[in-house]
Amino acid sequence: MKKLIPLMAASAFAVQAWALPTAAEIQKQMGFGINIGNTMEVPISSACPTMECWGNPFPTATYIKDIADAGFGSVRIPAAWYTHADPTTGKINEGWLDSVYTVVKMVVDNGMYAFLNSHWDTGWLEDNVFAGTHSISDDAVAETDSALVNKLQGEFWKQIADKFKDFDEHVIFGSANEPGVNDAWLSSGQVQFTTERMALLNRYHETMINAVRASGGNNATRTIAIQGPRTDEALTLSLLANNMPNDPAGPGYLMMEFHFYPYQFSLMKEDADWGNCFYYWGEENYSTTDIAHNANRQKVISGSDTTYVLNENQYAGPAYTDSVFAAIKTAFVDKGYPVVIGEYAAIKRSQLTGDNLRKHLNSRVSWYKRVNELSKEYGFVPFAWDTGAEGDADNSIILRQKGHSGIYDYNVLNAMRTAYGLPALDGDIIDSLVTASLDQSNRAVQLTYTSVRSDSSEVGTFRLNLNGANWSNYIGVSILAKVDLESSPLDGVTYSWVTVSPFVMSGSAWSWSDYNIETADIVAGSWANYVISFNSTGLDITAKNNVMAFGVNVYGTQLSGTVTIDNILLLKADGTADTLANFNKSVTGDVEGIITDAVLVTPDVPATAVTVGTLGIEKATVARAAKMNVNVQPGLVTAMYTATSAGAGKAMLLNGLGQVISQQNFAGKAGTNSVQLAAGFRGPAFLVVQQGSQKYTARINLK
Repeated sequence: MKKLIPLMAASAFAVQAWALPTAAEIQKQMGFGINIGNTMEVPISSACPTMECWGNPFPTATYIKDIADAGFGSVRIPAAWYTHADPTTGKINEGWLDSVYTVVKMVVDNGMYAFLNSHWDTGWLEDNVFAGTHSISDDAVAETDSALVNKLQGEFWKQIADKFKDFDEHVIFGSANEPGVNDAWLSSGQVQFTTERMALLNRYHETMINAVRASGGNNATRTIAIQGPRTDEALTLSLLANNMPNDPAGPGYLMMEFHFYPYQFSLMKEDADWGNCFYYWGEENYSTTDIAHNANRQKVISGSDTTYVLNENQYAGPAYTDSVFAAIKTAFVDKGYPVVIGEYAAIKRSQLTGDNLRKHLNSRVSWYKRVNELSKEYGFVPFAWDTGAEGDADNSIILRQKGHSGIYDYNVLNAMRTAYGLPALDGDIIDSLVTASLDQSNRAVQLTYTSVRSDSSEVGTFRLNLNGANWSNYIGVSILAKVDLESSPLDGVTYSWVTVSPFVMSGSAWSWSDYNIETADIVAGSWANYVISFNSTGLDITAKNNVMAFGVNVYGTQLSGTVTIDNILLLKADGTADTLANFNKSVTGDVEGIITDAVLVTPDVPATAVTVGTLGIEKATVARAAKMNVNVQPGLVTAMYTATSAGAGKAMLLNGLGQVISQQNFAGKAGTNSVQLAAGFRGPAFLVVQQGSQKYTARINLK
């Protein structure tokens, strides 16, 4: 609904007698929101020629209706513009403008608010909040032409504003996404976001605002969201709170946007030397058996009884969330700027099992609910980040891949609904996830490749993020894989080719090292151990004490088929090995390029597999260990297995909640071993036997 305003108060850019509702009035109607993530913002390139190459289809009418039916009042649409435009003139492809328009219209037609932004898109703006020379590492600099960035910002938003100016207040614009979030990390820390850089960021924002206002019509008073540095809560409070950009429309038509990812609880996947992951959030979800991973960490008070006392100063805990939101309200809402939480999410930690997993999943529900409760109270619009992924389904709420539709995560959705006074829907995924967590039977990750273009450097990437792991004690890697790919020649060429290329990224600069397994060395269609040394003839890793990522690239021409990976082992000079990944519970890697799917399968690996490659020492060659045999008698479980070397062993029985009901430590030998456990329990259970780096698991039924 528009309202009448005096002509003298109208913008100099577009004098009119009608204005849209203010940002504060709109905020009250927007409810809670969701992102259409990893879709419209996909940067287009020769390696990624369509927006679907990150795994998500073009949003359908069914998907948008599912969002509305779930209770969401708003949808954030991250969008790419730079890679759909002439990089010199800024002219956006009309077909792409029409595509984005289609999605926006579906959202609005379903009675929701559409929040359309300019997302990362190769970092044309977000990685260039610099004027001139700036550091990109400890010993390297780069030049940024901020005038060109600013010019493109204006050109893009002139066209976007013109395309969407006939929509009413149900369309909101966002100037950027996370400006500066990818700034280089130096030995002294991340490159500082200074007051000078804040002034440059506001210059970019004001260029966007002016372009929108100049287009007239509803854009003269359309609500626009302004992003703080990195959309980080602390930087937003310190640099943006008293430096909001100027708006020709006058007061009342700007919102502020920040993103909320308290890292150790929301995103961190592995403990680091500087701190642990936080799996458990909230007093009701506190773990007394895994204290180091509580977000609201408690300390033990000695005495006749052990007492746990809340330490509410813990980063990422409930008190931190409460304090951040209160500070944001004071700094922005109380000064007339409603707030958008453009993204927030907490991933699932799939390595947890049983009762610990249940506490963790309930912690996520508690956290999502608190974010929404505070948002409703303070005048924020929270947009949950949702990528649509169905592998780990880390933060998916509404299904949209593989022809699926409807609600996936009822528990998180109901946390949002109840915070906004809506009734909970029938549905629960926590019980099924906890039950599945106890199934650690041997599985493998299968990657499906589908060629999408004709090019001599077709590539698909599967990557494991390792966050600075120390590989100093390892001399090589073994990848147990089955490569079942076909390749066709390009037009006018008589041959085709496939190369499988494991790679390592290491050091603060993510230095690259790779090793090509050529077509002639691939055991096509059969399982093989691909052994690669860590030296100048294999993977020559720059910083073995700081490994950031390990992965596999597949190159070739006109590719199709699958690559299945069972175990990835890190090899030691003494012939033993540590498991880097076995995929028994989840797909934990990132996929991009022409990989269209990553799913868990039961591998058909033979007792022994061909070994391709060598470390130069015979004992380091990896062979597949035999399976564990289990015999269950009333009150007794016996396990027999084969070990490649002697070492300390441990056997455990777990009940259906993941609780240990019996365990035994023993000295294992090389060759055949036998271990027995007493079982004063009947019903479904889980047996784990580990000796050195070898681990056997089995689901059993105790008698």
